[in-house]
Amino acid sequence: MPRPIVLSNGRLWVGLDHRYTVRDFFYPHIGIWNHLSGHFMRQGLWLDDRLEWFDSPGWFHRLDDLHPRFGARSMIGSEGLGVEVLAEERIATDSAIWLRKFVVRDLTGRTRRGKFFSTHDFRLCESDLGDTALFHPDSAAIYHYKGDVAIGITARGTQGSVDEYACGVKAFMGLEGTWRDAEDGHLSMKAIEQGSVDSTLGLSFVLPAFGETEIFMTIVAEDSLPKAIATMKAAGTLSWPGWRGTSDAGTEDRLQRGAEFAREMVLAHQTVEGGFVAATDSDILETARAHYAYIWMRDGALIGETLADTDPEAVHRFLDFGFKCLGDADRFAQKYDARGRLGASWHPYIQNGQPVTPWQEDETALFVSLARRMNRTEDQINRLVETLVREVGSEGLPQPSHDLWEERYGIHFWTVCCVIDALESELFFRRMNGSPEGGLAYEDIERALTRMRRSFATVFCDPEAGLPRMMTRDHDGTWHPDLTPDAAVLGGLLRPLLKPDPELLWRAGAHV
Repeated sequence: MPRPIVLSNGRLWVGLDHRYTVRDFFYPHIGIWNHLSGHFMRQGLWLDDRLEWFDSPGWFHRLDDLHPRFGARSMIGSEGLGVEVLAEERIATDSAIWLRKFVVRDLTGRTRRGKFFSTHDFRLCESDLGDTALFHPDSAAIYHYKGDVAIGITARGTQGSVDEYACGVKAFMGLEGTWRDAEDGHLSMKAIEQGSVDSTLGLSFVLPAFGETEIFMTIVAEDSLPKAIATMKAAGTLSWPGWRGTSDAGTEDRLQRGAEFAREMVLAHQTVEGGFVAATDSDILETARAHYAYIWMRDGALIGETLADTDPEAVHRFLDFGFKCLGDADRFAQKYDARGRLGASWHPYIQNGQPVTPWQEDETALFVSLARRMNRTEDQINRLVETLVREVGSEGLPQPSHDLWEERYGIHFWTVCCVIDALESELFFRRMNGSPEGGLAYEDIERALTRMRRSFATVFCDPEAGLPRMMTRDHDGTWHPDLTPDAAVLGGLLRPLLKPDPELLWRAGAHV
């Protein structure tokens, strides 16, 4: 499910769920690796001889993701425990440092001694094999490390720093983890453990009657334990930054603020390499051992169209990432990971007993349209255009490929619209800038485009039958339309090819 709080700087990505529990922790790439993969990093309070985690029953959670990339503020609390907590988050813009601040307020009118606990169930690099958790006295911090990943966690308050800790085995031999150790208000003080491990730290405090106490957490991520320790020491000198969330906009137009929030949320999913990751939450792992932390060229190109005027730098970074993924290929594959490597797929290399190249032609077409709109001139674009032209069959339509929803194999209304847009964009670019060397002749592209427009009008735009989302063809040449109402048809109608055609839009609406 969507995460109500997202923090991201392109390399460190953190997601908190609706109960204010950290469920996703990506480093050093958005999408690679999720070191929690849906498991828990959570905090709690020991008061009145009992421990309650912030996600315990009876707690309320009012979460406000004011700046999807760099900050959030929340109010949580428990009437039964007699506390409320103002929680604030800040993430550095240029380093993997996450600062957290908790202002704990008493509601009982009694001075009480308590403890703050934080527990960390990491699976570094998405595996619980061979992890190490340790407490390091120099920075009073717990570190988890394995291979090229090291994560450090510490806490301090106005009354002191970490004074209890536990590193232990979890999810093995019947052991549940060190969070169980905290339930009696005391930790084991075990300073190191290896294998399938978790950790918990504790911090003592005094909560004045109707008063408050402040607790600060620092979380860092690096590519080695020594670097993580050094970064933690450097982060200890940082002061808590002033709040600059979008809620401070006062009477700013709510629609404008909503648009800005949406823009920030999109940019929060862009990796430092430039790709836009489709989805980062790990809840899908509960129903399928797969995820959507991949980059689709379709998604990125559509995002790029939206950001072209406001965030051209982000769009060019995406295009650079796309060219890296493409390499020497003549078309894009289904999806890629954050480093530009081929992503997991469910598209076969054989259809109806015949070998095929699995692809979604709309992805390649949309990328061409965006690249030319941004006046990119890479030779790879010429190769993509040649593929789009070569794939125009004898009937004047693209050869079959997979659809927008990545489920059906055929010739699709949406895909044809995207290919026509791409070839129109190519011709417009050439009229403005001249034809690039080594590419197809202008006339060859124009002829392919003319044939495709004519076939599209006769095969897809039947005023009596309506607009099919997909066409398939028998060996004898008979067309078979799929007239199932589909949002992909609406998407095609909103492409530049058909958007100016109100009559076609009206006919489409009459058949939905």
